[in-house]
Amino acid sequence: TADVSGVATGSMLLQTVTMVVTGLSMGITILVGERIGRREPEDAGRAIGGGIHYKIKLPVQHKYSIALMVYVVISLCEGFYLYCPLPVMMVSCFLTGILGVTSYTIRISATQSYVPDEKKGRFNGAFNMLNTVGSFTGNLLAGALVAFLPVRGVLTGFMLVTAAAAVIVIGGGRKDVSAIYNRQE
Repeated sequence: TADVSGVATGSMLLQTVTMVVTGLSMGITILVGERIGRREPEDAGRAIGGGIHYKIKLPVQHKYSIALMVYVVISLCEGFYLYCPLPVMMVSCFLTGILGVTSYTIRISATQSYVPDEKKGRFNGAFNMLNTVGSFTGNLLAGALVAFLPVRGVLTGFMLVTAAAAVIVIGGGRKDVSAIYNRQE
């Protein structure tokens, strides 16, 4: 009877795992289909990027180089997509979604493994505050500039500054930043 009970319990456990995996797969498929149907390719790219990062582990020794490349490519995609025909814009947004998840995954896992546990709350609070202030300031400045300048030119200018900042700050700090990004988790 112990054998039968063990098999029954194991069977129920495996059935639950199968249901969870199947549910996740179906959920991602539905989410991606919905986003593509609503012509939100960036969100579809994020969903697929999340699935990719769930399955594939990035090589630790290359995370810094991948992150720097991702920062620059996202900036260029977002800076120039308004000059492209709609299908190219959609591909660019889709790529930006996948790369955005890549950027987020590398940055968050690296900083969370680097920052001591007792300081993570303060670190995350400061990081989110700086992101919010930067986003608010950028939106305010861009909004003011588009009152006088073409929208595409303003977007391109901002994204070129972002790409340059990534190269100067992240690229220029290669020794220190790569020590954080290329850490074994």
